[in-house]
Amino acid sequence: MKIHSVRIIAVAAAVVATGAALAINISSTAVSPIYASELIYSANAPIASQVGSSVLGFGVSSGQQRFVRLDVSNATFADAVSNVNTPAAPAASFANSQWVSGGAVGTSSAIFQVTANSAGQSPTDVVQLVVPRIAVTSNGSPVTATYQLFETAAAAVANAGPLFTATGTLARFATGLAVTMTPASARTTVSTGYTKWASAAASGPSNTAALGTIKINNTAAVARDGSTSIALTDFLNATGSTLSVAGDFTAAGASGVYLGSAQTGAICSPLSPVANFTLDTAKTTATLAIPGFSSSAPWSGIPATLCYQVNGTAVIPASSYTATASVGFLSIASGVSGTQVAGASVGSVTRDGTTLQAPFVQVPSGWLVRFVLTNTGSTAAAYTGAVTAGPSNVTGGTANAVATNGTLTGTIPAGGQAIIEGSSLPTFTTSARGFAVFTVSGTNDTINGVYQIVNSTTGSISNMTMVRPVSAYGTQN
Repeated sequence: MKIHSVRIIAVAAAVVATGAALAINISSTAVSPIYASELIYSANAPIASQVGSSVLGFGVSSGQQRFVRLDVSNATFADAVSNVNTPAAPAASFANSQWVSGGAVGTSSAIFQVTANSAGQSPTDVVQLVVPRIAVTSNGSPVTATYQLFETAAAAVANAGPLFTATGTLARFATGLAVTMTPASARTTVSTGYTKWASAAASGPSNTAALGTIKINNTAAVARDGSTSIALTDFLNATGSTLSVAGDFTAAGASGVYLGSAQTGAICSPLSPVANFTLDTAKTTATLAIPGFSSSAPWSGIPATLCYQVNGTAVIPASSYTATASVGFLSIASGVSGTQVAGASVGSVTRDGTTLQAPFVQVPSGWLVRFVLTNTGSTAAAYTGAVTAGPSNVTGGTANAVATNGTLTGTIPAGGQAIIEGSSLPTFTTSARGFAVFTVSGTNDTINGVYQIVNSTTGSISNMTMVRPVSAYGTQN
């Protein structure tokens, strides 16, 4: 068994750590190292030894003996504590330092007997403790060290009545593996029957769209041990890692789903080596087997785009997509815990079409209301209507109590009309008011709509053209 000593010396100056040890001021709030929470810091892979310091806290006369107790919480000693003679210098050193109790591997406390030098020890003298390597109990909370000075051995063993106490943090924990998903929305266009993606390019609709970006890296400022920064290879094996994306890929083409460039002007250009996902039978999960590590995307903080290539003939359904970094993706290596990176949204698919709105609809007593939707195209167009109640006709009133929100669906035949009577819209009963929005799976140039009210006694008619919002794609929907 390797023996690693705990050494106690009193000095009148600031602590200076030697070698790879870290200087931790137990009696202050100095920042302690941050370690990766995914790693297991066991007796086989402990946190490196550290140098802790505290003021003595209580003066000791020349030649008098006192007892120092060191306790670590949320950890145990990975190396046994032993006695080391006090160095001859500096001048303010204890005359003698002796390990007297505790300190075995797997325990969390040790006691030392110290003897003041001929000049005596001041309360402000600084005590250094070389803490051995430690095995962490739980990465869910920090590891702390407590220094205590006792007058007698009995008090130190009983851990009661210390002359002075100081506690500081030896280690903190944070996520070391950073998986970043930046979602994006791809829109499929009605002009192709929802078989291709809308595009602002002069070439028109495209077969390939970017759903979002994925970036995988280690977190900066997180340590692997006392002197080494974390690396991506501390979490992932060189082979066998996988990345899964769940969503509807039923319209996938030959390349299907793959990782491509995220660089402007080259978005969705295939990576090298090619990173194609494999689809399951139902085409609801895409899985990428990572062949190994490289400096290319999505590794080492370089984003890659999740690209979806369709076959151009199958209808692309609206869907959302979630990427998951799971245990299979982490390919747990020795010393890595089973903590999973939670799945996150990486993109969505929406459909364009025509949106027609009646911003204000009211049915006065004795009047009828209807909506007329016209389709001059050569194919039938499905529609969905959503009616929403507005406020009451009392100033400051709440939602209209007479109106009930509702939806309706139907189809406008090719080269024909759909006439929707008010009786099919429960929201707009007599004295109710609100607004209506119709979404039609037809092109902007073939779909039109009118909101009409008719006096049931006189036959008087009022027609209002429905409003057509401006699309983000530069034309009206």
